[in-house]
Amino acid sequence: RDPKDTTKVRFLYANRTPDDILMRDVLEDLAAKHPERFMLSFTVDQVAPKDEKNIDSAPEWKGHVGFVTKEMAKMSLFEATEDGICVMCGPPVMLEKACYPALHSLGHQDDNIFCF
Repeated sequence: RDPKDTTKVRFLYANRTPDDILMRDVLEDLAAKHPERFMLSFTVDQVAPKDEKNIDSAPEWKGHVGFVTKEMAKMSLFEATEDGICVMCGPPVMLEKACYPALHSLGHQDDNIFCF
């Protein structure tokens, strides 16, 4: 590790439910230990399935709910800069219909957006 490295990361992580978030505890720990360098945001399609009595059985959710939007990206990600990059992965339809438009709305150019 380079002690002079001051790289900053903002991570918007989309999942179906909170239970689907891989490595959530590790990511939240990183965000708590390095708030000046790592900002973590979550969004889910639904907070929790209803139990058989149709009562929401999930603990309180503090993240976003819904598909990635321009407003969500503005709250969670960096504004575009000449030397900044965006890295993303996910289903092609999500990238095409939600992520690219959200990033473009912040001024990010395709040359600085990387998908895998």
